[in-house]
Amino acid sequence: MGVDELVERYNAKAQDTKPTVQRLAGNVCDMRFLTCSYAKATRRRAGGTDAVIDDLASIAPDEMSRLLHPLIVKIDLHMKEPLRHKGGLAHDLYKGKGNMAMMDRYRSILLCSIIAKHHHRFLRTRLLKFVKTAFLTTQCGGMPGKGTDLAAHMARAFVEATATTGQSGLIFFIDLSIGFDTVIRELAMRLSSDPDEVEAILDGIEIPDCCHDALREMMSQPNKMDEHIPDHLAEILADTHTTTWFCVEGREEVAQSLKGSRPGTALAVLVFNMAFAPTLREIRTSAIEQGL
Repeated sequence: MGVDELVERYNAKAQDTKPTVQRLAGNVCDMRFLTCSYAKATRRRAGGTDAVIDDLASIAPDEMSRLLHPLIVKIDLHMKEPLRHKGGLAHDLYKGKGNMAMMDRYRSILLCSIIAKHHHRFLRTRLLKFVKTAFLTTQCGGMPGKGTDLAAHMARAFVEATATTGQSGLIFFIDLSIGFDTVIRELAMRLSSDPDEVEAILDGIEIPDCCHDALREMMSQPNKMDEHIPDHLAEILADTHTTTWFCVEGREEVAQSLKGSRPGTALAVLVFNMAFAPTLREIRTSAIEQGL
């Protein structure tokens, strides 16, 4: 689509903001957090389409936070992220091995605005305070101190425990292809998706047609994570996943993305886990009831 059409959709969504939502100061990014985040920025990394890079933030964190903090405060109070912050430049990155002429030797990355990245880092910190109680203790993605090393340790400890006690055990590995790009947002947050958008999401998912009605019903139901998140923070989170877009170098058109957990930002892994947390709890409950 053209940029003008994307702007029209963004402005139409902007009118959906709920003015009655109670704003909480704790959900507004403070100057100290922003300054510390800029000071820890990694240099020599590409920025988004706004040409702002982390080198500037790392070199002058106080000046950057002084200039940008009013904008971040406005975003959090109005619960409306600028359209420029909602997307980025899609770029193919070589995996480092194999024939460079083959497309499967590349993975796609999204070069996002670093202003949005640091703001999302604050939002992740706030969200973790509320949603971590809804996660299983074994969920590692997006949780501080729970990296892949801990996940591997738990899996190996389980295998060793079953072998020691003489019990049967099963570890089920699922490799999700481009999981961050395809997660259904409506399962993790409250979104006022249009019927056309819902149908477009269903058409883009490779599942049997008989499952469409069930998934459509799940998307229309109140989200189970809502009970853990204050309304103000929930609205901010929903807005960051509304009217998202990406573009490619050399093309004037932009593409609107209806799925995904904002890959390239601090929210990606956390939102992905938020979408799976209720299902994982149901599986655990069912397994316990059956004595497994």
